[in-house]
Amino acid sequence: MKYCSNCGAKIKDEKAVVCTNCGVSLNGATKKSKAIAILLAIFLSYWTWLYTYRKDYVKFWLGLILSVIGIFLLLLPNLIVWVWSMVDTAIKPQSWYDNY
Repeated sequence: MKYCSNCGAKIKDEKAVVCTNCGVSLNGATKKSKAIAILLAIFLSYWTWLYTYRKDYVKFWLGLILSVIGIFLLLLPNLIVWVWSMVDTAIKPQSWYDNY
């Protein structure tokens, strides 16, 4: 499975050169590293989703909101978001990052 680097849409045809969702050329796709994403999750919590922002922007904003709320609730939401970000990045296969 391949993903568009512009909109994050799944591209089912591995030979496609243009995204069927947004029309952007797929030739300039960049690969992301799963190891870097996991390290970002360990040290920076929800900020790891900026690394793959086009696909994970909803998770980033939800993590930010929960972390701000966590300041007032004894940091429990912050701990939950931190664990969530580590698990989320660890369970994704390397191919998800390769086909970014």
